[in-house]
Amino acid sequence: MPLDWQSIQRLLLVWSGDHDSAKTQLETVYACLTQALPQANIWLLTEESTEYQLHHILATKSVFEASCEADFEKLIGVLQARSFEAAIFLTQPGQSPYQLAYLCYLASIPHRIGQSVEFGGGVLSWPIEPLPDPVPLTEYQLHLLKMAGIFSRNMNQPTDSIHSLCI
Repeated sequence: MPLDWQSIQRLLLVWSGDHDSAKTQLETVYACLTQALPQANIWLLTEESTEYQLHHILATKSVFEASCEADFEKLIGVLQARSFEAAIFLTQPGQSPYQLAYLCYLASIPHRIGQSVEFGGGVLSWPIEPLPDPVPLTEYQLHLLKMAGIFSRNMNQPTDSIHSLCI
């Protein structure tokens, strides 16, 4: 049964890089998600050199929320406290989402969506087969969102060129 994305209020994006790289490499993903899911509060979890950081995404800017040293037990507590309904793992092509997906599983996030060619049991509740390599990162990430059912052909036609990449 497909997930009703329009009912999601608290969404976690998990980026396997740092916040600075997320700002540049995920710009189209942010734009598409804010258009497709206007009701959702979206957070971004990034991996910095010695800690994880949680940022609340507001329109096109990001507001720092919390930081947690690479202590998985504390990170699980931080994620549980925010009661996320879904987590989307935005990895690089060929990179596994399973370490952070397992943390989200332990934090009781019910819907965990990511791309992987590996078998991971139930760690990803919605495993998506990635496009064959090599593809540009934006195309790779948008493939994940499309296959997860976030975008549909029934969406209103977007008006600007960035949003036209979303459908």
